[in-house]
Amino acid sequence: MAVSARRAAADILANIDAKGSYGNLELKKYLGSFSLSPLDRGLATELVYGVLRYRLTLDWALGLFLKKDPGGLKPLLRAVLRSGAYQILFLDKIPAAAACSESVRLVKASRFSGFAGLVNAVLRNLARRRDNLPWPPAEGDPEAYLSITYSHPPWMVKRWLGRFSLKEAEGLLRANNTPTPLTFRVQTLRVEGGELKERLAREGFDTRPGLLPETLRVVAGRGDPAATRAFKTGLFSIQGEVSALAARLLGPQPGELAVDLCSAPGGKATHLAQLMEDRGRVIAGDFHPHRQKLVEAAAKRLGLESIETRVWDARSLPAELRGQAHRVLLDAPCSGLGVIRRKPDLKWHRQPGDFAPLAALQREILSEGVKLLRPEGRLLYSVCTNEPEETEELLAAFLQENPRLQALPLRDALPPGMAACPGGAGLHLYPHLREGEGFYFALLTPKS
Repeated sequence: MAVSARRAAADILANIDAKGSYGNLELKKYLGSFSLSPLDRGLATELVYGVLRYRLTLDWALGLFLKKDPGGLKPLLRAVLRSGAYQILFLDKIPAAAACSESVRLVKASRFSGFAGLVNAVLRNLARRRDNLPWPPAEGDPEAYLSITYSHPPWMVKRWLGRFSLKEAEGLLRANNTPTPLTFRVQTLRVEGGELKERLAREGFDTRPGLLPETLRVVAGRGDPAATRAFKTGLFSIQGEVSALAARLLGPQPGELAVDLCSAPGGKATHLAQLMEDRGRVIAGDFHPHRQKLVEAAAKRLGLESIETRVWDARSLPAELRGQAHRVLLDAPCSGLGVIRRKPDLKWHRQPGDFAPLAALQREILSEGVKLLRPEGRLLYSVCTNEPEETEELLAAFLQENPRLQALPLRDALPPGMAACPGGAGLHLYPHLREGEGFYFALLTPKS
């Protein structure tokens, strides 16, 4: 069935609201079920992610012309108004009149046709006033200014203003609203980066070398990279550059035993195996059996034979692995606030009370993970967040309770072009300091 990009975006956004699901999952499901041209797929994706990024700003702007909070409308009406407002405020290539008329047409074709006049009036008023909206001033109310201008929950803005200056907090929020660069990790056991670059060019993707020896950054390209022949034949993985840094910081060697405690969907586990030249053992464990199938599929596609998958609760690891591992990777479950660039709906799913239980879970897994280390072994603690409870505060308390462990320096292991800030036992990488995402890394080893 063929549908328009705007209809697809409205349906997807309505489903996200109604079910409380995530944008990437609804996009994948919807776009796989309906026939859209590559151009329409691109526009639908832009509209969905744009609305998710700027939801708070859009609701504030719409609220200026509505008698009720946009959040109280039915999901489809809210989706149409938000996507129309996003086109008016943020997409210069789409005329405001076209955004208004298309939004009205969508409503008229739905069971909410009686609201077409309301949608028309609100969006046309917004289009007329878009250059004169009453934005909060930065000087008088910095929290409201940052929250409304950059569309982040007030509690999150307040939290970050407590750690950063207004200028730095604004830089972080601005970066969060910029899509992260798309990067590929070359399967160097099968192909060299230069050859893959040429193959990808023939399939419509222009790339340049990334900051890591095995990464390529996409400069231009349309379509789904997972649909390319190069991907299907296992020549590369789709992985963020900072995420790919984790395996390099852990530094696994051929012939070793490496354990990935929370491995799904397999990006870091397959990278470990690749750096080990597929020699040795990589035990990749995860709590969910269905997610472990993703690890197995990734290993098979990339032609890696050294990976063994396990289903386990990482808070209680197999006794036979204690004291056996040369390398342990703990990519711990976390708030994920460092990857808002890639997952903008995290802003609306997370709550202030999430950090304490997440930190408790991270401590439990970390306590189990260090038991697997050999005397000379190393464990990398990795989280895609920069919140103190999940990073330096957690590591400081853990090292105080485990005096036989020490943290190794990481700054010299960073590739040129990656800027990091110290954070107790580890390092912070922030989205606004380079073209990447927010991560925290700490490398632990037993004292000799």
